[in-house]
Amino acid sequence: MAPVLYSLWLFSRGVMDAISAAASNGILQAANYNAHNCVQPNTVKQALRYVTAGTPPAVYVIALLFIWLYPINEESRTKTKMALDARCVCT
Repeated sequence: MAPVLYSLWLFSRGVMDAISAAASNGILQAANYNAHNCVQPNTVKQALRYVTAGTPPAVYVIALLFIWLYPINEESRTKTKMALDARCVCT
């Protein structure tokens, strides 16, 4: 079971890294970033500030919102277990 979970974790991490790189690339392109220029426009500096300083707290707040809206307590755990047991066609 551990190798399956580890593989799933690695796959998820790879997907999230790809999404993060694509988002950062898109934001820098929107800010007129050019790798060949020694001096970049001020919009690039602002975009980098938003990506590095604004995104992590925003994602953290969204995660806290989901934790608050969908708590894992004994009642929800029992409901989930019963639903999974009902779906199981084990003989």
